[in-house]
Amino acid sequence: VVSLEEELQKQGELKDVYEKLNSTNTELAKKLEALENDKLNLLKVKDEAQATAAKLDQRKLILADLKDTAELLTDISTKKRRLSESINSLSSAQSVFNQTDQDYQHTRLQFDRLRKIWQQGQSAILASTLKADSPCPVCGSTEHPKPATSEEYLPSEAELNDLEKRVLELETELNAKRADVSSCEKEVEAITAKIEVLSGEVVEKTEINSENISEKIKEAELNVRESDFARSTLETSLEFLEKLS
Repeated sequence: VVSLEEELQKQGELKDVYEKLNSTNTELAKKLEALENDKLNLLKVKDEAQATAAKLDQRKLILADLKDTAELLTDISTKKRRLSESINSLSSAQSVFNQTDQDYQHTRLQFDRLRKIWQQGQSAILASTLKADSPCPVCGSTEHPKPATSEEYLPSEAELNDLEKRVLELETELNAKRADVSSCEKEVEAITAKIEVLSGEVVEKTEINSENISEKIKEAELNVRESDFARSTLETSLEFLEKLS
């Protein structure tokens, strides 16, 4: 027979067990709740990490595009300077060509005029070589009662040959200067066309120009660093939460 005292002792022990079980259940419930919260946080951090990684990739693309645009603008600026130099070269070449052409035309006209005078004055030139009592090289007579004369200056054949040589030299020089002008014109056209192509590649980026491109690149680089830091922080948090789970 169990005494009353023993019964009370057993009931007390059972009460202690019950309270311990109840406390354990409460702790387990809290841990389960905390675990669920950790899982939710883990999912949230994963989503944030993915979003941040995507944002980082986008900002890297923007930065790369800005750097490409900066290179295009630099290339355009360089070619514009080269175009200015080429235009100056063309202007100089045209001036030299015009002067050479003027010299050529003047010398050519002078040669044509003197040659015509020389051709028309052959009789006077021949008469100027006649000597008294010497036979005429044309008719053979030793008398020269009325030799031909000319009121104009009659050039010698040597003078005509020298002038003709000068005409040929100027003509050669003129052709060379014409080739120089043509080469400069082609260079100006080629550079102008290249500038138009390069300008077309940045025409849609109307807010970007050579004055603000450096600031925009600095801003994009800062954005990339911020996104990279945020991604790194989230990855560290994700590793910690995954270990807890």
